[in-house]
Amino acid sequence: MLIKLMKYDLIRESRSLLFWSLGISFITFLLCAFYPTIKDQASLMDEYMASFPPEMVAFFGGSGSSIATASGYLSLELFGIMAPAIFVVYGCRLAVGSIAGEEYSRTIELMLSLPIKRDIFVVARFIGIAMNLLLLTLSFVSALIISAALFNMDISPFILFQNGLNVWMLAMSLASLTFFVSAARGARGSAYAVGYGVFLVGYIISSLAVFVEWLGQVKYLSFVYYYNGYYAEADLNSLVDGILVTPWLVMSSSIIIFFVLAIIMFPKRDIR
Repeated sequence: MLIKLMKYDLIRESRSLLFWSLGISFITFLLCAFYPTIKDQASLMDEYMASFPPEMVAFFGGSGSSIATASGYLSLELFGIMAPAIFVVYGCRLAVGSIAGEEYSRTIELMLSLPIKRDIFVVARFIGIAMNLLLLTLSFVSALIISAALFNMDISPFILFQNGLNVWMLAMSLASLTFFVSAARGARGSAYAVGYGVFLVGYIISSLAVFVEWLGQVKYLSFVYYYNGYYAEADLNSLVDGILVTPWLVMSSSIIIFFVLAIIMFPKRDIR
């Protein structure tokens, strides 16, 4: 029954996943297509970026590298805010729809009437979220690797793959939190508010922690900090230096914790 539920989730989400994959692939290709123009105007673009306050550059995901380099350009234009936002929105949407959405549409009673335990139901739904997000990630990474090769962006495919998985890890962390709220409360509004709210607040904290002293004291509570703020603090760029193990350990631990909490809380609810 677990396998059947997982297949059901993949089939149900297949059309939406196709359009999301096409959309993010097109955005990736379009952004990479602009890079040769930016590279040809290197001195002008660096002078232009230098005119902005460092707080603004950090807020939009700047890595400190020159925007004329492939790593600096992708850090600012793609991996800074655009890719994380797209993946978090998609992941939280899946997490809310998996349980709270079923309750809202009053189809969850039919699902739970099947000969399946509630904890197995939660496991199947969670795996479905992770698999759909992973498929979207593979589409994104494939488009990125092809676009980087077409437009002479000197970044290895392995580094691009690592950074694609880093986006997946961030999205899964927030989707896991949203999934837990969805399973524990069954309210779509609360789940969306928590998922998106934690992402937005965490993004602000991670971006401005270097400039605002008191934000530096709470930055470790931000998932976004482990996505890119950790690297900025260490004066590293994940598109140059690759992905570090420590941030992934923190995010993967949070995924496991919220997953386990969802398994514990959902069977206790009286669903009508």
